[in-house]
Amino acid sequence: MLYRFSAFMLFFIFLTFCSSSKPNSQQKITSEIKPEKYKAAAEAQFKNNIQYRFNKDKSCVLCVKTIKLPNDPGQFKLSFILYDLRNDEIIFEASHPNAKVKWISTEQIQVFLTPGIVSLREDKEKTNYGYIYDTKIRKKVSNNLQRKDN
Repeated sequence: MLYRFSAFMLFFIFLTFCSSSKPNSQQKITSEIKPEKYKAAAEAQFKNNIQYRFNKDKSCVLCVKTIKLPNDPGQFKLSFILYDLRNDEIIFEASHPNAKVKWISTEQIQVFLTPGIVSLREDKEKTNYGYIYDTKIRKKVSNNLQRKDN
């Protein structure tokens, strides 16, 4: 009788410890990234052909759509939304012709604007070549990226 009881207790302890932490880690992964919410927001805005670019810690995602302009070969329109995955909300959105956007740090994106015809006048430094947006303070921290001379 004692043998059966101890065998039962060992079996019970074994089952208790075998209920590993895999479900908890799986829950943690799915709670970090909720694809249905940011994808739904991006698809509502852009419909299809969306690129998703996550920052390093996957707390934010850039949802980017590039549209080639049919009447203007070589020209395109870049539209994007910046989605905060922790708070499940769009924190910034923009649309620019012939622009590029990329993560430059975990908290900042750089938007590079391609200007039209740039003259070689002395005020060339005043030309707006883009901006940097900070996701932490939710503001543009630089409104004028300077041109790099070759």
